[in-house]
Amino acid sequence: MTTAGSRSLMDLLERHASSAAAGGGPNPEDLLEDFAAWAAANSLPLYPAQEDALLELASGAHVILSTPTGSGKSLVAVGAMFFALAQGRRTYYTAPIKALVSEKFFEHDEERALHAAAADVSGRVVAAARDGRYGEAFREMAGLQPLVAAFFEKVLVMAKDESVRNNRLALLKGLSAVFASVADFSKVASPGQSKPG
Repeated sequence: MTTAGSRSLMDLLERHASSAAAGGGPNPEDLLEDFAAWAAANSLPLYPAQEDALLELASGAHVILSTPTGSGKSLVAVGAMFFALAQGRRTYYTAPIKALVSEKFFEHDEERALHAAAADVSGRVVAAARDGRYGEAFREMAGLQPLVAAFFEKVLVMAKDESVRNNRLALLKGLSAVFASVADFSKVASPGQSKPG
């Protein structure tokens, strides 16, 4: 017999989807038990705060989890996504730009300004795009243009110091992810320029 811990989350989702198709939704306790077994098998045993939050999430409750950095909130997010998908619901995972970038590696005011503005705007852009308010999302993004221009004018992204370079790339990657929630900007061309593939 294969245990939940030795299976992938995709295998577990398929099993729960088949049982849900047979009638009724998956049992929240079964979802939590399978997720906890999977986590433990992957050397990520659940802490009590994680288990409490996950049980509430599996039951359909809304949860605010306020625990210290490094205490496993991302694992709770993975569990919440697993539960939503097993129950046939749609799920989104976003990470705030502030979580991806460390301010201690900033060397220029332009980095600080872009980081602060992007963190401020990102939630509004994603929410507007999700709700189909694309004009609002584009206006929020357009407001970042002067800061993006100043960043590229003053900041050498590919710095010699690997930590500084990776931090700058993370800032830009986070900004790109916010923009990608609205549209695929790699398909945009300026007048007279051929559109990419």
